[in-house]
Amino acid sequence: MGADMTPTVYLRLRKRIGIRPEGVVTLGQAARLFASDPALEARLESLTLHRHSLKDGNRVVIDLLQIVRLIREESPGAVVDAYGDPQVLVIIADAPREPRKSVLFVTWLLLFFGSGLAIMNFHTDVSMKDVHVRITELVTGRKAEHPLWFQVPYSVGIGVGMLVFFNHLFRKRFNEEPNPLEVELYMYEENVNAYVIADEMRRKNEPGEEAAARRRPKAGVDDG
Repeated sequence: MGADMTPTVYLRLRKRIGIRPEGVVTLGQAARLFASDPALEARLESLTLHRHSLKDGNRVVIDLLQIVRLIREESPGAVVDAYGDPQVLVIIADAPREPRKSVLFVTWLLLFFGSGLAIMNFHTDVSMKDVHVRITELVTGRKAEHPLWFQVPYSVGIGVGMLVFFNHLFRKRFNEEPNPLEVELYMYEENVNAYVIADEMRRKNEPGEEAAARRRPKAGVDDG
């Protein structure tokens, strides 16, 4: 590359990253980076964007304009071409703890019996037993109070249907498609990230807005 050529930096911010308390966020952590000058790219990857302190709390938002300013300070002649999200959310947390098996087992029991009771209450509300008896009477011509040949396959089908619906059997997946629960969790996480970013940006902008409001002349009544 000639000496008169302007270096170009291509930047795509990550949506969310995690660091330890009092850790450092570098540009290589916060974004995917490519520069026309390999030496400049190596320097920018180690560029410090934020150094966490305890007063920052457990969430920090780094804005794209802050990153562009630091890049221009490091390389005044660089042209920054950014793509994707305008902010990156930094989550500060210690290493995740191993889940306690006792709590996991109790939670599993609660979910198992709770879902079972929900299914039974639903069947009671819609009189599912009477429906099974009626269907059996229509098919066989005889009325049976307990048509097990129909009820047992129906019960097994509920379990198989849940497995197919959630696309999971313990840790085994049947195909690569996301199940509805994973989609809902993804949407929940996206909404939480968007809210946290908006709230953090609002807190950052509030002091500046208050100062500008104090400097702004107040409209008065013209007595003339």
